[in-house]
Amino acid sequence: MQRSSKNQRGATLLTVLLLLLIMTLIALATMRGTLMQERMSGNLNDRSQSFQAAEEALRDVERLLLLPANRDAIWNWNEAALASGDFSCMGGNGFCPLPDDPIDPNDSAAERWTVEANWVNLANGPTVNGVQTQFMVEFMGDWPSWRDCDKVLPQDAACMTPRYRISVRSDNDNRSQTVLQSNFAAPAS
Repeated sequence: MQRSSKNQRGATLLTVLLLLLIMTLIALATMRGTLMQERMSGNLNDRSQSFQAAEEALRDVERLLLLPANRDAIWNWNEAALASGDFSCMGGNGFCPLPDDPIDPNDSAAERWTVEANWVNLANGPTVNGVQTQFMVEFMGDWPSWRDCDKVLPQDAACMTPRYRISVRSDNDNRSQTVLQSNFAAPAS
């Protein structure tokens, strides 16, 4: 029994259209995956650039603190803060004196990093896509360089060294923000 060609005319067209639809859906899914991977790669690049700029800024500020003149300026500011009771950061230059009570969470100086005015652009510092890194240095007082050196009399000249908490941040056009912090012990001078 032979089939007539009239009954088979639409079947081939329907099969081809169905295969074309399936191939289109596969192509769209592949494109979507590729675009997602491209976005993820861009975000990873932004994050990496932001981190590298923040890390470089952290090292730059540590180098600033190696200079005794800079440490003396912070020390003098700390003495003035103790005398006046004003523990705000140094007039917008990124250096903050020792808080009056660094352990007390109600102390206004406890969360200085939340105050936008305390962050200062690092002059000649690294940039991320044109956005400068910012820093803030908090003087944390003089601490023993080695265990129990402050309990021995006479005290060694290198026993007590100034400590600083350095915070830096880098914002990559609101796409990626990195905040790094280090505790820095200045060499005895």
